[in-house]
Amino acid sequence: MYSSRHAGIGWDSVISCEFLGAYKPHPTVYAAAPRLLQLAPEEIMMVAAHNFDLLGARKAGMKTAFVRRVDEWGGKDLSDPINFPDPSHEIIVDSFQELADRLTL
Repeated sequence: MYSSRHAGIGWDSVISCEFLGAYKPHPTVYAAAPRLLQLAPEEIMMVAAHNFDLLGARKAGMKTAFVRRVDEWGGKDLSDPINFPDPSHEIIVDSFQELADRLTL
């Protein structure tokens, strides 16, 4: 996997839960990004590999992108429905490169 720098992906910010002192799916976490970035929630896209994270962001008004991580569970059986992306996400991709390609204008 390429890091964002080597893949040419620019970030406005990386906001960590440790920095906020709260953890997902607490609403405080999702409210922080618009406040810190001084943007409306709908101007922000949360990217994750877990539906609960993304559905929390969606509830807060953000756009969502699900990036599958095939090795997330160490090669275990991924047939468990918890590993399937919710179809309501704006973008569902198999890699960060595919996400970058979809976001490139």
